[in-house]
Amino acid sequence: MAYIDKIYGSFDNWLELIEFLIREKPSYLRYTRRSPPKEGNDHPLSNFPEHADKWLIRNCRLEFVLNRLKEQYPNWKDIMEIEKENQILQIVHSNLIAATHRMMKADLSIKEFKFCKDMINACIDYIGDEWE
Repeated sequence: MAYIDKIYGSFDNWLELIEFLIREKPSYLRYTRRSPPKEGNDHPLSNFPEHADKWLIRNCRLEFVLNRLKEQYPNWKDIMEIEKENQILQIVHSNLIAATHRMMKADLSIKEFKFCKDMINACIDYIGDEWE
């Protein structure tokens, strides 16, 4: 995916975006215009990178921002699904590593061994289904 290029808008749009980012994600202020735009509607307000685009898709409810994101990413709902799936895979991967490390301990009880074995098998099954 590419950058969304620039979000264009008015002074009021710029102010809404700045206020939103101050409340929700101050680190993204660095991608916005530093000084307020003059009158009119076609001023560049921001230039967000891809990771910020994804965050905005999930978290921003400003109509002019969402309209631009939908224009740039026609399948923007797919992005949300991919992000959710990536989070699930990260959790599965963490569980797989934790269970594998625990199984290497010498003082593992039979109950713990069976739990770790079941956890590893479930993780492998889940990841295997995702790769098919």
